[in-house]
Amino acid sequence: RILETDAAQSLYIEAAMALRLGQIDESKAAIAEAASLVAGAPNAPEWWKPQTKVVQAEISTVVDEYAEAEALLREAIAEQRQLFTESRSEGLALLALGQLYVEQGRNEEAFVAYRAAFPIIEAQGGGLRFAEMLPFFEAAMAEAANDPARRQELYAEMFEVGQLVRGSVTSQTISVAAARLSSSDEQVGTLIRRLQDSQIARDELNEAFSRGQADETVTPAELDAIEAELDALNAAIREIEQQVQAASPGYNQLVDQPTRAADLIALLRPDEAVVQVLLGEPSSFVFLVTTDGIEAHPVELSRSEAAAIVERLRIPFDELEYLPEFDVVQSFQL
Repeated sequence: RILETDAAQSLYIEAAMALRLGQIDESKAAIAEAASLVAGAPNAPEWWKPQTKVVQAEISTVVDEYAEAEALLREAIAEQRQLFTESRSEGLALLALGQLYVEQGRNEEAFVAYRAAFPIIEAQGGGLRFAEMLPFFEAAMAEAANDPARRQELYAEMFEVGQLVRGSVTSQTISVAAARLSSSDEQVGTLIRRLQDSQIARDELNEAFSRGQADETVTPAELDAIEAELDALNAAIREIEQQVQAASPGYNQLVDQPTRAADLIALLRPDEAVVQVLLGEPSSFVFLVTTDGIEAHPVELSRSEAAAIVERLRIPFDELEYLPEFDVVQSFQL
């Protein structure tokens, strides 16, 4: 039976990789075999069943079998909810359902799925890749163009959920450290440090869990142990957060939590603005927040293109013997 679970895990990885490479038939065959093994293995983790269905749904979406994809995703979400309420896996399945609806032009149904997914992702303390957010941004932009009366509502929502797009935990680490150092109360500072250390440990465990899912040498028992440790750590973090908030009511205003658009607008002066830039592939998004509201703009510039421009702009400064020329025009364009 252990061999069956190991084989199922290997087949799951094989199916996911084949799907990325566009090898649809190979992916479909591998995930079907994995699902069969999981169903017949009593020691297989229960959460493997909904995960295999999510991959099957992704395959069905690629081949335009939308009804089958929707049914699989709804089954996966229902099964995941029976195991763990509002888990990250449930949130990601809801994101996949939202993307499926966007591809069919069913934007309002997509918004329902996305609005169920985003709070779960935020509560679990994990970020999202730009690619996972892009379908929502595109659907929201389309609806804003069709219904100008909803434009500010949609732009505000885009701005807020855009803060879930994070490439690292650096900004969170810096802001929590700043909050800790700004506290004049030693006890509060110690609590914030405990919270920061726990959040860093959770980020490391999340990364270990993701790596383990993609590593066929990691056993199901090891993954279960990581997940159990994550659950315990999340519970500890919630308890420490309550202690910090009780000891320092202003703490949440200092750390890097998603900022609500209305709250930010209320804090701005007439001559002030906030710009949020989300770089991704194959394009990016920029948000401008002023006292007049929020503007959202897609930008035909990818993250890799921006990185190449920045690298070129830095080249002159590699020369330390003299003051080099600097491409001011390209810097301004960027």
